[in-house]
Amino acid sequence: MKKELMEKVNDLQEQMENIVATAKTENRILTEEENAKFDALEAEAKATNETIQKMEVVEKMENVNIITTPAISPEEQDVKDFANVVRSMVNGTPMQADVAKGDNGAIIPKTIARKIIETVKDISPIFARAQHYNVKGQLSIPYIDAEDNNIAMAYAEEFVDLTATAAKFSSVDLTGFLAGVLVKVSNSLVNNSDIDVVGEIVRLMAAAVAEFYEKETLIGTPASTVGSTTTPRKSEGISQATQVLTAAAATAITAEELISLHDMLKSSFQRNACWIVKPETLTAIRKLKYSGTGEYILNPDLRDGFGDRLLGKPVFTSDQMAGMTAGNTSVVYADFNAALAVKLVEDFEIQVLREKYATQHATGFVGWTEFDSRIQNQQAIAVLKQHA
Repeated sequence: MKKELMEKVNDLQEQMENIVATAKTENRILTEEENAKFDALEAEAKATNETIQKMEVVEKMENVNIITTPAISPEEQDVKDFANVVRSMVNGTPMQADVAKGDNGAIIPKTIARKIIETVKDISPIFARAQHYNVKGQLSIPYIDAEDNNIAMAYAEEFVDLTATAAKFSSVDLTGFLAGVLVKVSNSLVNNSDIDVVGEIVRLMAAAVAEFYEKETLIGTPASTVGSTTTPRKSEGISQATQVLTAAAATAITAEELISLHDMLKSSFQRNACWIVKPETLTAIRKLKYSGTGEYILNPDLRDGFGDRLLGKPVFTSDQMAGMTAGNTSVVYADFNAALAVKLVEDFEIQVLREKYATQHATGFVGWTEFDSRIQNQQAIAVLKQHA
């Protein structure tokens, strides 16, 4: 069959050559009929050649026993290596020779560190929505002070110089504060081959990291002085917001106050804005109604899987938020991507502590990173503070 097809291709090629040779001899271009015939012969020859090639592929497969090993991705290899290190350290067995280790003997699984951060973003919508800067050292974010901005456009005449105007530039500075998280895992869980030990470590560590990040982005750890001892600031988060609406009551919120808070943000920040409240505060907001119509101001929305929307914007809850108590910030409304800057060094190093918790039949996993967060655009955030 293959031989007949090859002879057919040769015959088709000969016919195509004859058509071209005739036109050359007569010193003319191909006629419409010749063009059509040439294209048909070429298509048939191409199809026949493809059939021959496929026959050759099948012949090779019949003669060779092909064993394919699915390729493993770098991320899958990291997970495999880390699981091997964990079980080896817990059981006291030798590690595989090809497992990469750091200078201190601890595995440095960058893809696993990214898994932790990605899981944190799933858990914490505030952290996920912030603007992230993954750099080392001090970071300065420049901005123009709106109150001192004198740049203006004006009508002008030809050949007349424009009048120069100026703007005052300021900056938001973020540094790196060392932060660590320690998770203890039962050795029985580690030794159970049916358990995804890496997934469990990632889940436990991400939950602790998410709680820390959410607290530091919402409340922060500002500088404080107790007696003669001054503690320097750590992460400020949104604690230094300047667009503040003070509620009339110390322990209650009104629908009108929420509407006023919503309108404190300029239109350019409304598209991606959202609300952050404590669960108990959300319960109180659910009971609020518009004074004119008597309708509830909080409504479920099909676009958010029947999630809560207040004045058209999604509502998220956080246990880290303060409740409706005197002097506390109880409601935040912001476009977090524009308002909040988060500096996070991605070199999240995980170390395994075997000896420290041996008497507890457990193994410790400690992760270190550098973190800071501050408001980078005050116009993109507004907060409601309860009356003192």
